[in-house]
Amino acid sequence: MLLDLRAPPEELDRFRRSHRVTHSASPRLLVVVAEPGLADDPAVADLDSAELTPDEALFAAAWALRSEPEHRRGEGRSWGSPPE
Repeated sequence: MLLDLRAPPEELDRFRRSHRVTHSASPRLLVVVAEPGLADDPAVADLDSAELTPDEALFAAAWALRSEPEHRRGEGRSWGSPPE
């Protein structure tokens, strides 16, 4: 979730207290446990249209890639089989 820093400070504090934050890339870019209605929270900004810092963009891209299946050469083959 990307917090909207234009939101009042009490909204940002409330968000951090009411949601379980698992990772934090910056004061405004957080990974939280998904809950119903989370995206509708007034403290949340739209990640797709936000201007991220280079570090925030790298974190968001890496986080998105972590869920893609990884294929390693030779995956699932026995140790003694010839190379592909």
